Formats: sequence, C-alpha cells, structure tokens
Amino acid sequence: MKTLKISNIILIVLGLSFVTIIILKVFNVTIELAFNAKNAKYSEIAIKNYKPFKHLVLNAYTLKTYEIKYGNEFKLEIFSHPRFTDKCNNWFIKDTLFVNIFNNELYTECSNTPEIKITLPYSLNSITARNIICNIDNIQQDTLNLYGTEGYTSFNVDNSKINTLIFNGKSSSLVLSNKNEINELLYFNKGEYASMEINDLIIKKFKINTDSNRISLSGKAIDYYLNK
Repeated sequence: MKTLKISNIILIVLGLSFVTIIILKVFNVTIELAFNAKNAKYSEIAIKNYKPFKHLVLNAYTLKTYEIKYGNEFKLEIFSHPRFTDKCNNWFIKDTLFVNIFNNELYTECSNTPEIKITLPYSLNSITARNIICNIDNIQQDTLNLYGTEGYTSFNVDNSKINTLIFNGKSSSLVLSNKNEINELLYFNKGEYASMEINDLIIKKFKINTDSNRISLSGKAIDYYLNK
C-alpha cells in the first residue's frame, strides 16, 4: 500500500482549504443579497441642472432592473448598500435625460429588486433601453414610444393606461399584464430574441411587424382574437 508524501498531503489540504473558502464566500454573498432584496433601501441621486424632459434613455453594462412610475415629483434613486451599491451617472442632451449604471463587481443581481427607481411627475414621449429589464408601472398617457436596442432588453408594463403604445425593438421583449388599459398597440420587433407576451388583456387595435414567432397570448386575448 502506497503512502502519500508529506508534500502531497500539504497540497491536498491547501486545495481543500481554498475550495472551502470560496464556497463560504459565495454562500455569504448569496445570503446577504437575499436579505437585501427583501429589505432594499434606496438613496436619491442628485441631478445637476435638472429640467423637465421628454425622452429617457436607460443603459447598463450588465443586466440591471429599472423601475419607472408616476409620482408627485421627479426622483432618481439607486439601490443602496455599503458593499453592493452600483455606480450611476446621468446627463442631459437637449430634451433627453440619459441614465447610465455601472456594475459593481461584487454585486451580481438582486432578484426582483430594481437597482434604479425613477419617479415621473409628467408624461414622456419615449423610453429607450439597452441591456436592462424596465418595469413600467402606473403610467397614464395618450401615446408612449418604447425602444429596445441591442443587448438583453425587456419592457414589462403593468397598471398603466395608454391609448397608443408603440414598441420598436431589436431582439427585445415586451410583456403586458391584464391590469393595463391599452387601446392600440403598434409592435415592431425583429431579431433572434424578439418576443411579446400579452396576459389576459384585450387590445382592440393591433399591428405587428416581426420575424419572430415568439408571441404569446393568454386568457381573454386568445378568445378575442380567435372570435374577431
């Protein structure tokens, strides 16, 4: 029976110790992120020379979640934590506000927790997004243009009342919940990952231009279009 040399034993012990340390670090970060997702706190970001704007452009270097909703006053807030806070900058070009988020390497993703919250006291003409999940909640206006550019981009619209929704995407996705009121949808989306999901929602005027078969209807939406 062969016996291990002392040098080999030392190498095995060091290897096991290294693996154990990595596992403990990953476990600790995972637990802390889960706790923060449940108890998320936000810090307001100051905007230099703020002025009312008509267009909003959102960008992230890695997949992030933005939340947009109506409120009494404008606010730009970021998920705040001593270790996991991302960096965010913003600037104006004419009537457009650009918001850009830089990834903190320690912070990968807080599930279902928006990294950026934007509160709007007025309607916008358009929202452009790149490489983000954009949750739009409680928006009420006549016409809204959504632009999804390259990178993984998803627009999720909920609790909103929009007369005409115009969606222009490139391998982007659009999800509409049954809590919306939308009279007309103009959907233009092409690319490998282009998709749309309409959940139990009736939209009376509909125009689609896409090269993808990833269109999902459920509930009332199916009954309405089958019997139309």
